[in-house]
Amino acid sequence: MSYYEQRLSEDTDLLMQEVSRLANMVDKGLEDAVRALDTGNHSLAYRTILRDGPVNRLMETVEADCHRFIAKHLPSGAHLRFVSSTMRIALLLERMGDYAVTICRHAVQIEKPLQGTFKREVASMAADALQMFRQAMDAFRTRDESLARGTMGFAAQVDRDYVNALAMLRDEDPERVGVEDLFSRLVIIRQLERVSDQAKNLCEETVFALTGETKRRAPAAILVVDEKDDSLTHLVTALAEQQYPDKAAVTSAGKNPAAKLDADALAFLLENGHDVKSRSPKALGELAKPLSDFKALVTLSGQPSDYVERIPFQTVALQWEVSDRTDLEKSYQELASQLGDLVDLLRGR
Repeated sequence: MSYYEQRLSEDTDLLMQEVSRLANMVDKGLEDAVRALDTGNHSLAYRTILRDGPVNRLMETVEADCHRFIAKHLPSGAHLRFVSSTMRIALLLERMGDYAVTICRHAVQIEKPLQGTFKREVASMAADALQMFRQAMDAFRTRDESLARGTMGFAAQVDRDYVNALAMLRDEDPERVGVEDLFSRLVIIRQLERVSDQAKNLCEETVFALTGETKRRAPAAILVVDEKDDSLTHLVTALAEQQYPDKAAVTSAGKNPAAKLDADALAFLLENGHDVKSRSPKALGELAKPLSDFKALVTLSGQPSDYVERIPFQTVALQWEVSDRTDLEKSYQELASQLGDLVDLLRGR
């Protein structure tokens, strides 16, 4: 091994040691936060909050050493991917440390301790999230691509834990648990769910460092609705398939869907080179996935409230205007412009 290779190896090992130490500090913070919540130990909660200061300072040290590594070695290939992932992982770990602090701050404010099935669900959620986090860090430390990929699947279990806990909160008796306590419980389970999200990000960084493979962003799911779903809605889906196949996945539906596609709309789509074989009106109740999975709900006639009783928290509701619904060419151009603007906002050009 040459002198340069030895220095490169030593500096790489130093970064790995620092990130491992940071991960261990965050791990202990999360574990202690969960224990403080479970036992009502306010002293432990406050000590955990104070230990976030060293976490932040070590993250800054890792970041500075990564910049120094780049300036010193001018890395390329695998070494550049490693230092790039190390910087991002340090930031992810710092955020996870913040989640531990947030859990502790709410743990000391809760008037009534967690009880019964909700307490057990939170404990299960915390255990799953921590296991995922630890496996993600093991994958990075050991440079184990298969472990990183396998660990990503744990996020689905934590998501199920979160949904179960959220349902329990919705059913909680407001006479037994006050509004402030309900809010604290909501924040706590959200922080635990975020731990698993960041653990998944850790795995993706490991895969990138080892293979150069980057995370592929899924097309933005958009739902377009009107009364019959037999004309303009299908112009939008056809436009998305033709112009934004990798950026937008548009689904159409109708409140009272027609039996078949409008003849003029069908002819127009054929003239403009769009596939029409699989196109047919469908009802909102026939959607293959829940409304909450869509980034945007777009109405082409009427208010969003005319179609959906309640807009999901993560879904944006929009109304698009067309000046003359009988002029399909003009409507096509207007819808193309509005679709382009929406896709630009959701996924960029």
